[in-house]
Amino acid sequence: MTHTQIAAHVHEKFGVSGWWSQTVTVGYERIKGLREIGQRLSGTYEASKSRTFPVAAEMLFEYFDDARKRKRWLPEAGVKVRKSSAPKSMRITWPDSTSVEVWFTPKGDAKSSVATTFETTWYSYLRLLYTWISPTTNSRGVPRSKAREASCSYRLEAIAGRCGAIRRSPM
Repeated sequence: MTHTQIAAHVHEKFGVSGWWSQTVTVGYERIKGLREIGQRLSGTYEASKSRTFPVAAEMLFEYFDDARKRKRWLPEAGVKVRKSSAPKSMRITWPDSTSVEVWFTPKGDAKSSVATTFETTWYSYLRLLYTWISPTTNSRGVPRSKAREASCSYRLEAIAGRCGAIRRSPM
């Protein structure tokens, strides 16, 4: 079954609203090993980072939008601004074709924050590296895969219980 089919089944069989159906479906996919935490349906991962600066949003935006100012702090060659809506948001393409979304938020006259979000496949590589260099058990001596599976199962039951859909029937 596809993600969409599973979500529709949860919605129809248990009467769970659309948002909760998606949440339960993602939990089910994690338990079955079809999706990792943080993984999108496309198989990529999304990462984000934000930071507050002691300048107005307009000035912060300029340091991203103006190529000469950007080069002072971001020496990466080949960064392309695809779309910008001053001083609110911007879409950038990184040299490796990664798409980056940038959001600017005013927090007063002389304070603002920037949040960046990008899709990446690096998370899967980092997870692989972690499994290679980390101990095979957690701090309680439980094998990591069993501890993760139990944790996902517990969270799924808690989610399903909150939306009134806790049942032990096969999908």
